[in-house]
Amino acid sequence: TYNIVAYLDGMEFDYETITTYPDDVIDGVVFELLEATAKGTIESTVSINGGDDNEQYATISYRKKINCNGSDCEMIEIISKNLKSTTLPFEVILPIVDSDVSYQRVASSFDYVTESDNLTLIAGGSITDDIELTD
Repeated sequence: TYNIVAYLDGMEFDYETITTYPDDVIDGVVFELLEATAKGTIESTVSINGGDDNEQYATISYRKKINCNGSDCEMIEIISKNLKSTTLPFEVILPIVDSDVSYQRVASSFDYVTESDNLTLIAGGSITDDIELTD
């Protein structure tokens, strides 16, 4: 079973849960991306400390809880970025859906400790999230 997600900056995400078996062909999945009525911006930098490799990359993933039944929820990845360790900022614009402003950010890199943080967005606002990975 997979959650397939469609996303574009400034739009609400859409997803479809699909169960597949060997030799299945899945077709006919249609996504509808609507303009987000509320969105927030996350401005970040990523640094990978303790490594001498100029080609070390980090994967930064922004995730959202869906299908919550009490405290039991599924987590889907809305967007993922692969970035070289840098002090240059990057920006992600995420929708605020049904007044839920909470996202989880997961940062990882080969042979480094995976870091996770919960981020709270404000409609029309911006937050800074500087990410530092250590070995």
